[in-house]
Amino acid sequence: MPSNSEVMTRGSEGHLHWDLGYSRRRVSNEEVELNQILQQFTLSTEGDARSWRWEKNGQFSVSSCYHAY
Repeated sequence: MPSNSEVMTRGSEGHLHWDLGYSRRRVSNEEVELNQILQQFTLSTEGDARSWRWEKNGQFSVSSCYHAY
């Protein structure tokens, strides 16, 4: 299994990008499908933050939890 440094590259703007050029046996369109999924994500070196998407301010509330589920 490749390491993170083998499947990720840093672009000119400093953003991380997936590099799926590593060698292994692939099944049908697996690489194309995986690449399409991964393109939906943007990676950065900034720290993570928690946000509750069912509230405009991003803060969890019991009320919004009831409405979400």
